[in-house]
Amino acid sequence: MSLFNKLKQGVSEAGSKAKSAVEINKLKAQIAQKEKEIKKLYTTIGENVYVAHQNGETDVSSERNIVYIEQINELHNDQEELKSALLAMSNVKKCSCGSDVSLEAKFCPSCGHEFEEIENHDVDTLEETVLLSEGKATEAPDTCPNCDEIVEKDAKFCGECGHMIET
Repeated sequence: MSLFNKLKQGVSEAGSKAKSAVEINKLKAQIAQKEKEIKKLYTTIGENVYVAHQNGETDVSSERNIVYIEQINELHNDQEELKSALLAMSNVKKCSCGSDVSLEAKFCPSCGHEFEEIENHDVDTLEETVLLSEGKATEAPDTCPNCDEIVEKDAKFCGECGHMIET
């Protein structure tokens, strides 16, 4: 491969990574905006409850608050969809224990939960959108005694075979 082709490929890869970073930042901004809208609705509900209480009303769950509550629920659903898209772009999935786990992991390194295998996902596309984590230790990585795969530093279980890691 000529120097020009290598340079061209490098520029193309940099452009793809930059595009992914921009998309990730857009998702984060949308999630933050939804959170602001939710907080405004919480404030509105609180004001309505206060005014109702000051006016001697005993039923503070008026119809107007139900509308706000429905809007909050809708915004929460929107946030969850955006967070799922963000995780997919970050090459991460959520475990039922709440841990963020590499998309390729078959088992959660924190709790040992086995994930169902996802078929037909484009690994090349996922690899292009991987976010590099900062501050990782430069020492030799730990490996699973069962399958010799590299395991995360504080993992309790191997992400590949699910074997319990003894510390």
